Amino acid sequence: MAVDYNLIGTRIKKYRKDKHLTQEQLSKRLHVSVGYVSKMERGIEKPNLDMLSSLADNLDCDIANLVSESTISQTDYLDNEFRILLEKFSADEKRILYRLLEYYMLLTNKD
Repeated sequence: MAVDYNLIGTRIKKYRKDKHLTQEQLSKRLHVSVGYVSKMERGIEKPNLDMLSSLADNLDCDIANLVSESTISQTDYLDNEFRILLEKFSADEKRILYRLLEYYMLLTNKD
């Protein structure tokens, strides 16, 4: 099983907004950059247990509220990882990658 960091990030954002905190205010409380908070909320940055504990303290919730039912199957996890990688490519690069995958599927007889 893998962890769905997008779900955890969505929960962090929800609790932050419920507390009427901006990302900047939360970042100051956590002693991290605004970019780090933003990346956690988008599931790009993967907070460790210490960070989750600090988040829970600052957002007045339990760690369990942030992480419960956030495990996903390995296949779903890889789907998310592919989406994150694809966001970094230009449209032309995505077309090239698509053609490469299409060619690979043809070579391996996968329909």
